[in-house]
Amino acid sequence: MRLGVSDTHSRLLGIRLQQIFCGVVGLTFLSDAVLIKGGIEALLIAVTAFCCLIPIRKLGTVGEVAWIALRYCVRRRNFVWSRRSKHLYELRHIGRLDLAGLDSNFESSLKLLATTLSLESEVSEFQVALVRSCQGSQTLVSTSSASNPGELWKTVEPHGESLMAREFWSELRVGDSYFTFLSFNSFSLSTRNPRFFNQFLAWLPSGSVILTTQVLGAQKALRISARAAHQSTIDSSVTQGVGFRTTIRGLTHMQRKGQQEREVESGATLLRIGVHLLCWGSTRKECRARVKLCVAEARRSGLPLRARYGEQRLFARAIEPGFSGV
Repeated sequence: MRLGVSDTHSRLLGIRLQQIFCGVVGLTFLSDAVLIKGGIEALLIAVTAFCCLIPIRKLGTVGEVAWIALRYCVRRRNFVWSRRSKHLYELRHIGRLDLAGLDSNFESSLKLLATTLSLESEVSEFQVALVRSCQGSQTLVSTSSASNPGELWKTVEPHGESLMAREFWSELRVGDSYFTFLSFNSFSLSTRNPRFFNQFLAWLPSGSVILTTQVLGAQKALRISARAAHQSTIDSSVTQGVGFRTTIRGLTHMQRKGQQEREVESGATLLRIGVHLLCWGSTRKECRARVKLCVAEARRSGLPLRARYGEQRLFARAIEPGFSGV
């Protein structure tokens, strides 16, 4: 199954729920101001709600950016970046082609790990990271489960120390180094060029590419895949009912959800995968220069890569810090 557009936002008829909510609030208070003479306060609320609908290129809408900025302003800047208790494994790189994605044994070991985790609990998680530095390359797997990914991997003793960190709008300072999390939000071009991600990895001089994989249990996967297929079918029926034609992208999305439901029902493991890039530097200027260079190279490769402004601490909490090299 080829990767499609990341379904990171909840939508109704293709519209984000946040936009629907702001639109309803704006219309309500505008009607109150015009018809019921609600006053200047109601008019200001309506204008603010409509302004929140305005999309900002590559950052979402004004409302989403304002919500991120609000949460950034109210939380504390300093925090402790500690490693969670997990099992860590390193791939034996000698004579292998895993960096180019051409090793079937490497893929089979990860598939076996995902299948094992799907049978253990409702929701499990493991992370795969490619770490590039001047000392060389590493491929690491981190998981909270005791399940071993296979003989290709050797056990690594995880670092247990905690480090003081400080959050900034576009980076984190951990010890004497600066880090920035970036995310890949779409793989829609994979249908045209399946190897474009390999091109980016071959270029990457330093940094960590992290794949966070959430493994869903069999029963939960069935419910989620059936609900997603049903929602896409209903959305398509409603849009056609009101006179809009079904676009090729919408039809492909509906077919993909139907295929996903059939595959899960036949026993396939359902995964949610987030792909992130971690850049670092000894100074803030060096870190920002690497981020700018990576974003530019990713765009040339067909990847929509962007820094997570105002969300650096949230990503630090969600992604295993042992992959950063600190």
